[in-house]
Amino acid sequence: MMKLSLIFSVLFSVHAFTSEGGGHHGSPGDLIFPAINFLILAAFFIWKLRPMFRNIFQKKHTNIKESIEKAKTLKFEAQMNLEQQEKKNANLSSTLHEIEDRAEKDIQVYKEHVEKDTMERIAKLKEDAELKVENQKSEFLSKINNELINEIIDGAKSKIKSEKNLKNNIESKLIERIQ
Repeated sequence: MMKLSLIFSVLFSVHAFTSEGGGHHGSPGDLIFPAINFLILAAFFIWKLRPMFRNIFQKKHTNIKESIEKAKTLKFEAQMNLEQQEKKNANLSSTLHEIEDRAEKDIQVYKEHVEKDTMERIAKLKEDAELKVENQKSEFLSKINNELINEIIDGAKSKIKSEKNLKNNIESKLIERIQ
C-alpha cells in the first residue's frame, strides 16, 4: 500500500509542478518534467514488472521448446511406424506368395499321400479279396471233393451190398492184405 501511495504522490506532484506557470503557451521546455515523470514511472514499472514478465516469457519459452521437442519425437516415432508399416506392406505380398506356395506344396504332398494310401488300401483289399476267393475256392473244392467221395463211397457200398460175389471177393482181398 505504501508503494501505491508513493506512486500517486509522485504523479500528483509532477502534475502540480507542471501546471504552475499560469497562462503562457506551451514550449518544449514544458515537456521536460512530464518526460522525467514518465521515465521514472516507466523505470519503476520495468523494475517491478521485469521479473514477472521474465518468468512468463521463460515459461512460454520452455513450453514452446518442450512442445517442439515432443513434436520432433512424435514425428520421429510416426516416421519409424510408417517405415515399419511400409516394410510390412512390402513384405506382405511376398509373405502371401510364400504362404500360397507352401499351401500348394502341402496340398500336393497331401494329395500324393492320399493317392499312395488309397493305392495301398486297394492293393491290400485286392490281395485280401484274392485270398478270400482262393480260400473259399479251396473250401468249396474240398467240400465238393468230400461230397463226391461220399457219393462214390455210397455208390460203391450200395453196389457191394447188391452183389454178393463182389462182396465176398473184396472181403477176401482185404483179409489177404491185412495178413
